[in-house]
Amino acid sequence: MISYKFSNLIGTVYNSGNILMTEQKNPNDQSITETLLLSPVGNKLTVFDLTNNVSQTLPFQNRSNIDRVALSPDRRTLITIDVDGFALFINFSKRVVIAHFNFKAPVTAFAFSPDSKFFVVATQGRKVKVFEVPSVDHKVYSPLVLYKKYGNLHSEEITGVTWTTDSRFFLTWSNDLTLKLMSLHKLPGYLPFTFGGNKKKIIKAFFNEDNTRIFTISQNGTLLLWKWQDEKSEGVQRMLEFQEFKMQKRLKTGQKENEYVPVEEDLSLYSEFEKKVTKGRFLLEKKTKFQLQNGAKISSCDYNSNTATTGNKILVVGQTNGVFALFNMDTLESVHSFQISENKIHSLSINASGEWIALASKDMGQLFVWEWKSETYVMKQQGHFFDLNTLAYSPDGALIATGGDDGKIKLWTQKNCLCFVTFSDHTAQVTDLKFIPKKGNAVLSSSLDGSVRAYDLVKYRCFRVMQANKPTQFNCLAIDSTGDLVCAGSMDPFNVYIWSLRTGQLIDELSGHTAPISCVQFASSGELLASGSWDHTIRVWDIFEKKGIIDTLNHSSEVLSLDFHPNNKDLVSTTLSGQTYVWQADQGNLIGTINCKDDLAGGRMRDDRVTAKNSTKNKHFNSISMSPNGDFFIGGGNSKHICLYDMRFKLMIKRFAITQNRSLDGVLQILNSKHVSGEAGVADHELDIDSDLEEDAWQVRNQADSNMPGAKKPNNAQAIKRNTKMAIRVKKVLFSPDGTSFACATTEGLVVYSLRNDNSLFNPVDIDENITLDNIIQSMALKINEHEIIDKVYKCIPIENVALIAAHFPSNYLYKYALKLYQPIRFLEYLCFEIEKGKDVEWNMIWLKNILRYQEAALKKYKELGQGGKGRSIMLKIYSSLSFYDQSLRKMQIFTEIQIPFRANENTHMMKYMLRTAEFRKEESTDENELMEQASQ
Repeated sequence: MISYKFSNLIGTVYNSGNILMTEQKNPNDQSITETLLLSPVGNKLTVFDLTNNVSQTLPFQNRSNIDRVALSPDRRTLITIDVDGFALFINFSKRVVIAHFNFKAPVTAFAFSPDSKFFVVATQGRKVKVFEVPSVDHKVYSPLVLYKKYGNLHSEEITGVTWTTDSRFFLTWSNDLTLKLMSLHKLPGYLPFTFGGNKKKIIKAFFNEDNTRIFTISQNGTLLLWKWQDEKSEGVQRMLEFQEFKMQKRLKTGQKENEYVPVEEDLSLYSEFEKKVTKGRFLLEKKTKFQLQNGAKISSCDYNSNTATTGNKILVVGQTNGVFALFNMDTLESVHSFQISENKIHSLSINASGEWIALASKDMGQLFVWEWKSETYVMKQQGHFFDLNTLAYSPDGALIATGGDDGKIKLWTQKNCLCFVTFSDHTAQVTDLKFIPKKGNAVLSSSLDGSVRAYDLVKYRCFRVMQANKPTQFNCLAIDSTGDLVCAGSMDPFNVYIWSLRTGQLIDELSGHTAPISCVQFASSGELLASGSWDHTIRVWDIFEKKGIIDTLNHSSEVLSLDFHPNNKDLVSTTLSGQTYVWQADQGNLIGTINCKDDLAGGRMRDDRVTAKNSTKNKHFNSISMSPNGDFFIGGGNSKHICLYDMRFKLMIKRFAITQNRSLDGVLQILNSKHVSGEAGVADHELDIDSDLEEDAWQVRNQADSNMPGAKKPNNAQAIKRNTKMAIRVKKVLFSPDGTSFACATTEGLVVYSLRNDNSLFNPVDIDENITLDNIIQSMALKINEHEIIDKVYKCIPIENVALIAAHFPSNYLYKYALKLYQPIRFLEYLCFEIEKGKDVEWNMIWLKNILRYQEAALKKYKELGQGGKGRSIMLKIYSSLSFYDQSLRKMQIFTEIQIPFRANENTHMMKYMLRTAEFRKEESTDENELMEQASQ
């Protein structure tokens, strides 16, 4: 139960950095190509599989918010760089971090070479460095090797970089509106080209296939086309002649040490562009301007030169008004235009075929994938714009509902972690959510707009609106086990309102609290209702017997959250003072208390004057949740930690850190005391104990703007710009109905921890009337999806029934999933696992023989449906196991025929000696007995 691991991050799809579309081969079937979309979410990276309609957040994280994502052209090396210049190098196919690196300054531009051997990075301070791409096959002590560095290429910060197709040159552009073409290797007679002509910020630049043309796109929609000419200007010709004169003079005086002189063998290694680059120049061939609507500006751009599918070279530009447009680069004509949002498009990417376009907007957290030929959405996702407040699991655990400060309710599938419906009826923040028990065909929500709404999950509409008799704000929500009574606690007046869900009529008002109500909860049996308030009390009600208040449970501080034990008698509550109480609710007895202050202690806030250990703020749980079996409960508050407690011993078992994102406030704990200043307070970089390594970068990034006319440079005490950082908070925690996972509504989104990494779920659809208490284990071994149960049933089947069972074995349980939503056990994988163990060889061979004999048609059918990849991989595993058995038997045969006789011959004399010794001792004992008998006579 305590081995929960990070599973996924949902509720947020994009909030910073650039998105990237790529492709990969299906690991189980190499003939299938999957289209992936990489989207940074905070300091984590989410991968959207557009082919299988699944999203997965990678289990590693950067130090701060990700600013740049890049994938090598061979799709092996992935790099994520945060806003402070710290990078992770990742083996993309295995999803494993192979190296960490600090570029010592925020990165302003990054690009891999087309041959995937080098990458160029530009950092603040106009520095450009070229590194060799680290190996992804194995780890080394120092994986990054600096190949070359350049200084002061531009007069202002470099904003972009791209490579030629031969990986021998790279082009940089800057805020000074110029571009420079630099050579990777030393090339005699080459002078870097400088391009001008742009009047606004350069957004993108790229080469054509043979590097003879350069396209540049500026912010105002101007496109400049530079074409290669086999001629030189007079100024360049005179400069080259002067350099040649100096070279000849140098040869007369002697060659310098380590001076490079090209030879004939080196010239053969040059690319076609390298051979002619010193013999000509680029000239401005064409200048055109795209028509932008309503004074919009270009904010992002991407280019696709693949003409196999689209027939044209495609240029896509995203604008600040939410419009994107496609242009044919051969004719520079507009092909397609569409407005997907009213907000700025911060990043876009085209897939390899040029048919799908991914667009991202940071303002509203939107992520779209558009197929421009059919004008349809491939994917359309949007997270909560403001904080995530609450969540709820459906009774079967397949759905998760989330509510946020933006007043929206979103439904997500647990299987693919994508949002499939959004309700926007509330006009204020959503405070609580509940599914209808058992059925789960409706979800209820409470809001500060004074309404409780019920939504139908079949027709996806609001079918009931419940309100009080006077305006109020609802802070919490509860529904009884029958799904008919709905209760909500209000902020003012301090009452609990009860409605009938069927009629929507207000039935009763429970009064007695003297402060706002923070939480209400029904016992699972539905007999008791508990309400917690800021008046330091929990009141237990019996609303069915009309007894009113059964008991009042007094606390030392404001009650923030409560939850009933599955036994319907005990409940757990938490208060503002950091104390957690365990009560016997029906008797009103206090069972025990837990002091959770030190357990929940988080990091130090930027405005704190004391350390996190000595601080008294935010050391309480905002929400707690009991596990379905009642053995554990979890709690989360205004900290990065989530605590798991044991109910029996009332001790913390484990503490989970939901994030290490230093872009959030309250994450770091240790203070570097040398930066403490009574006047200036505590700055962001001062909270890090190793800030000496990044102090210069932080000083540059947070330096006050002194470029305004008449502005003076600040003193050292005021050199850090004060900005607001979002604090890390956990507003709601909740166990899933089966207890195999729990979710947390946090500042970064909905963080899910799970015991199962394969996302396999119990399949209730296959239950029928033939399932009884007597044969439940035998009938549902595969459907229950537990390895121990399958193993028990598998080994107790009589041998004479194996052929009969194999002949009637359900084909959908062989190796591929019968349903998209559920994942039954795959019997061939289990059988492969048993074979690899090397035990019960004959039994496993009998099963394998009969399965392959009777299920041949099913296997062929799956292959025809394009699902044979998984089966093929399993067959390869079985084949390798059988080959291992064959080799082992051959070794045993050799050992029997050769080694045993040899060993026996060696031990012949020893065996004879041991036998003779035994006979001698027997004869000796016989003689002694005879002598003793004679002596006695």
